Amino acid sequence: MGKISELHQRISEIPKAKILVIGDVILDQFIHGEVERISSEAPVPVLVAKRDSYMPGGAGNVMSNLAGLQAQGTLITVTGNDAHAQALEKLLAEKKGGKVVFIPSDERRTTLKVRYVGQSQQMLKVDFVDTHEIPKNIQDKVFEAFQRELPQAQVIILSDYGNGVLARDLTQRMIAEINKAGKTVLVDPRGEDFSKYKGATIITPNRSELRIATRMNVKTDDEVVAAMEKMLTSSGIESALMTRSQDGITVVKREGKGFAAAYHVKPEPVEVFDVSGAGDTVIATVATVLAAGGTLENAAEIANLAGGVVVTKVGTTPIYFAELQEAASRHGSVQTLIADEWPQAQEIIEKWRRQGLKVGLTNGCFDILHAGHVEYLAKAAQHCDRLILGLNTDASVRILKGPERPVNNQMARAQVMGALDSIDLVVFFGAEKAGDDNTASALIAALKPDVYLKGGDYTPETLPETPAVKAVGGAVEIISFKDGFSTTNTIEKIKAVS
Repeated sequence: MGKISELHQRISEIPKAKILVIGDVILDQFIHGEVERISSEAPVPVLVAKRDSYMPGGAGNVMSNLAGLQAQGTLITVTGNDAHAQALEKLLAEKKGGKVVFIPSDERRTTLKVRYVGQSQQMLKVDFVDTHEIPKNIQDKVFEAFQRELPQAQVIILSDYGNGVLARDLTQRMIAEINKAGKTVLVDPRGEDFSKYKGATIITPNRSELRIATRMNVKTDDEVVAAMEKMLTSSGIESALMTRSQDGITVVKREGKGFAAAYHVKPEPVEVFDVSGAGDTVIATVATVLAAGGTLENAAEIANLAGGVVVTKVGTTPIYFAELQEAASRHGSVQTLIADEWPQAQEIIEKWRRQGLKVGLTNGCFDILHAGHVEYLAKAAQHCDRLILGLNTDASVRILKGPERPVNNQMARAQVMGALDSIDLVVFFGAEKAGDDNTASALIAALKPDVYLKGGDYTPETLPETPAVKAVGGAVEIISFKDGFSTTNTIEKIKAVS
C-alpha cells in the first residue's frame, strides 16, 4: 500500500474508533467585538462586545474533535456543582456518538476561560480555575467510572490541563490498569515532572511543555530529538509525539536499549488564525488513527493535516471528518465535500469567508443527472467563488415526487453531484414528513450564503426562499433551465423502452 493510499485508508477507518478520555474539562467563552477607541480611564483599548459564544475546552474539546471525526468517545471528568457544569453538559450532549460521565465536587468550581476577541485577534484571556488535586474520595469515583468504561475502549487519552483531575496517584493507578489490559494510553501532559505519567504508551507535549520539562533548547531538529530522548528516559514513557507549531510534528520511539531514528513531519503552509485547542485536535486524531490500526507515523502524518485545518479557524473549534478527508487529498485545488451535518458545512463556509470568497447556494433533488442540470450548475458557479449544493434527502424527495422516488438514494446522488467541477460542497436538507417545511429556507438561515441561486420560471418575488435570503443579507439570482431536459421525462422514456 503506497503512502498516500495508506493515509486515506486509515482516515476512512477513523469513524470505527472507540476512545476513552479522562481529564480536565473547561468551559471556553469567547466574547467578540470591535475596538474603536482607547479608554479614558487607562491606556487600554475598549472592546465593544457584539456577540459571545461557548465551547467545550480541555478534555471537552478532545471530545468535540472525536465527535467531529465521527469516532465514538467517552469522557470522564470532575466539575463543580454550578451553572458552568450544566452549560458544559448541554454542549457536550449535542455531540453525536459521545458519552459523558460528570462527577460533581462541592470543593471546586468548573473551570471557565474567557477570551476577548477584537477584529479576529485575541486581546485578553481571563481564567477562573481551581488547580488543587481532587480529593481521595473523588479520585476513587473517577477510578470506578474508568474501570467501567475501560473494556469498551480501544485507546485511552489522559488530557491533563493541570486543574487537578489527573492527580498523580490516580494517574498511575489508571495507567497500570490500562497496561494490564494491553491497551494504548496517550497523555497530553502538563507541568515539569513527566514521571507522573510513567508507563504511558505515548506522550504528546508541545514545544513549550518539552522545554519546561527538560530545561533544554528545542529549536532545531537535533535539539528537539535530544530533549525528547531525555524526557522519555527520565519519565519511563515509551514514545513521544511532539507538536512544533510551524515546524510540524516529531516522533521519537524507544528501540531496544536506545531510540529509533526520529520521524519528522513538516506542515503544509497555512494562514494561522488561532492555535487554541490545536493540541486537543492532534491527540484526538492520533488516538483515532491508532485505534484504526495505523502506526504512530501514520498518526503523526494525519494529525499534522488535522492541526493545519483547525489553526485556520477562530476559537476552540474541532476538526471535522470531511475537512480531514479534504486535507488528505493533497491536491491543492478545492475538493468537493459531502457534509451530512450542517455544523460541518458552517465550519467550512466560515473558512472560505475568512479567505474573502463569495459563497453561493443552490438546491434540488437531482435524482438523475442530465445535461440541463450540468449547464444550470455551471452557470450558477459563475456567480460565486464557492458553490454549495443543498441536496434533498430521500424523505424530502418522496414528499415532492411521490413514493417511487428517488431512483437513487441521497448518498449516491451526492457522490454523483460532487463529481462536478461546479460543486464545492454538498449538504443534505429537507422535511422528514408531509406538512413540514420542505423549502431550503432553514438551510439558508443556517449557512447564510452571499447569493442564493435558483433555476426555472421563478422571480425573486415568487420564490419561497427569498425572505430567508434577505434575512441573512444575501442576494437572489434566477437562472434559466435548458429546454428539453427533465428527470421525470427521462424516467418515463426508460419505462417505455423497458
